[in-house]
Amino acid sequence: MLRKETKVIIADNSGGLEGKIFHIYKKSPRSAANSGDIVRVAIKKAVPNSKVKKGDHYKAVIVSTNAPTKSEGKWSRAGYNAVVLLNNKNEPLGTKVHGNVSEQLVKRGYQKILSMSDGVF
Repeated sequence: MLRKETKVIIADNSGGLEGKIFHIYKKSPRSAANSGDIVRVAIKKAVPNSKVKKGDHYKAVIVSTNAPTKSEGKWSRAGYNAVVLLNNKNEPLGTKVHGNVSEQLVKRGYQKILSMSDGVF
């Protein structure tokens, strides 16, 4: 469960390294985001000469969380909070996702992110 001001790792190869959540796209303003939710992220660290710059704002989908989540009777925990950056059409900016992604992305319909990742946990 991620809230506003949470630091996250950017798990794709778009050029961003670290970001901070500043908006959660849900109905309740005090709600927390889980795997598969769309959030707004400010880029805090970026690779030089990449398409993502420090200070830019992007939509992102949460692919793994540090908090344990239960899916289909089993508990899973990634050990880190990671997001994949999205463009205006909710398509991934990068072409590869580093690390495993949560199984909850299958239910949310992010098949393209699942195919770009190393695996599903």
